[in-house]
Amino acid sequence: MLPLELIKKYYPNASEEELKDIQEVVYLLACAVMQQFYGSKWMGDFEESDPDEK
Repeated sequence: MLPLELIKKYYPNASEEELKDIQEVVYLLACAVMQQFYGSKWMGDFEESDPDEK
């Protein structure tokens, strides 16, 4: 996942919850791009993930 500190550089006034929402959107977009190029064989998972797990 994209580090929250990096997102905060571009959105300094965003709350922690907004930063986490942005982080999730970026992750899901990256998964969609990978699936578009590699198809269903790609190991990505679109289910909601727990950022603390990774």
